[in-house]
Amino acid sequence: MNGRTCRQVDVKLTEPESSTGPQYRGEVVDGHAYARQRVTGGVTKEWHLLAQLPSHIGHSFLPNSRLRKVSHIKGGPFLAAFGDSSPLAARLARTILNHAPIGEFRSRFFPHENITCNWCPARQTRRHILNSCTHYNRPRERFLEFLINSSEPGAHLASFLTDNMTAFSFTDAPAPRI
Repeated sequence: MNGRTCRQVDVKLTEPESSTGPQYRGEVVDGHAYARQRVTGGVTKEWHLLAQLPSHIGHSFLPNSRLRKVSHIKGGPFLAAFGDSSPLAARLARTILNHAPIGEFRSRFFPHENITCNWCPARQTRRHILNSCTHYNRPRERFLEFLINSSEPGAHLASFLTDNMTAFSFTDAPAPRI
């Protein structure tokens, strides 16, 4: 809020209350609650806009727009649903962001470390884990593509992570080179 708006609210709120309470622009307001609502609304709007920008979320974010829905209430839709399990919430975030201790991540940040899957001769990538590695159980073939097009990607991904307790965890990181 700019200084003029704050003064207008303060002036309005110092006037005698009507039977319905203080008003601003025809709305009944509570000074602190109104200011908090305005700030929260502005921050949330900016957050929503930033969540749509590839330059802000990165190039490895799982490309499903439903995963970009953000909220300040109870941690948003994903943390509210999976927040009771910190390890699951962490693995969910790692998978969505592609920022997990897997070969694909290691190749970018630790180029001299092993990047090969522990169970296959393939490079350990998010695509490999979600689509083709024989170590993991999936509800369907081409699971990554399914997640990308799903109307409920968070729930399906959480189910996969629950069924595959080591996926996208440090336990599952490629074994060190010998």
